[in-house]
Amino acid sequence: MGAIRTILWNVIDLVRLRPGDSSRDAGLGAQLAARGLLRVDDPTKAAEQLNRLVLIPLDRAMFLARQLPDQDELDRAADDAVEVFLTTYAPRQES
Repeated sequence: MGAIRTILWNVIDLVRLRPGDSSRDAGLGAQLAARGLLRVDDPTKAAEQLNRLVLIPLDRAMFLARQLPDQDELDRAADDAVEVFLTTYAPRQES
């Protein structure tokens, strides 16, 4: 699962540069699903969810008039976003 985390972190870097471009991320999600790395029925929805999770600290600052998050807080939020995303979309491990 390390490779998928690296890929998701690359996506997160793109989200930080161009938030809201979920069509680009949906294409990547569809490619990852085709390779069996994600279990995604709706890549656009999954991309939008990841985008929103990554942007939570910025949304708090913007909508709740809080101080802008520092880089550590943004990185922790991105780690959390990846965990939540993979909990939902990672392929199920058969036991």
